[in-house]
Order: sequence, then C-alpha cells, then structure tokens
Amino acid sequence: MNCMPYLLQQVEAIDPAVIVTVGKIASNVLVSEEFPSNRSMKSLRGDYHTWNHIVVRCIYHPAYYLRNKDEGIKLQAIDDLKLAREIVDGETNLPF
Repeated sequence: MNCMPYLLQQVEAIDPAVIVTVGKIASNVLVSEEFPSNRSMKSLRGDYHTWNHIVVRCIYHPAYYLRNKDEGIKLQAIDDLKLAREIVDGETNLPF
C-alpha cells in the first residue's frame, strides 16, 4: 500500500516547519533520491535534509534507543529532538 498521497495531504494541511522521521524506512522514503534506498541511519542522522521545502531531521527508531545501552546514543536522540524544537521556534540558523 502506498501511503504517500495520504502523507502529502497531511503535510499540506499541517504545513510543518520540520518533519522528524523515525527509523531507516521513513527517513529513506523522504530524503533519498531514489526508492527503495538502503542508506544507513548513521549516514542520515545528524544532517539537515529537505523534502518539499520542509526541513527533515532523521532519528533512529525508538527500539534502537531501548536496545542500546550507550548513554551517548540516547543523548543524541535528546539533542535531535531539541534541535527540531529549535527549528520550530525559529531559534536555529539553517544552512540553506
């Protein structure tokens, strides 16, 4: 089932300042040039991306954080979400 038409309607109705994609599949669908793409989350996370002129931040799936015992990884998630909030609040200078 292709959910892209539904997603496009939702994005048009909400007009978000930022989209946070959760996990590899959602991230690849929005930010990769071709689909299916096999870009790793490590290569996607931490960068600014755009999709339909909207800022996209890619984060790992919550299950990854729950399985991973490294506190540094969990702090990355907190930082990613804080950055998304700063984008919404207009407190971050975007590189584009």
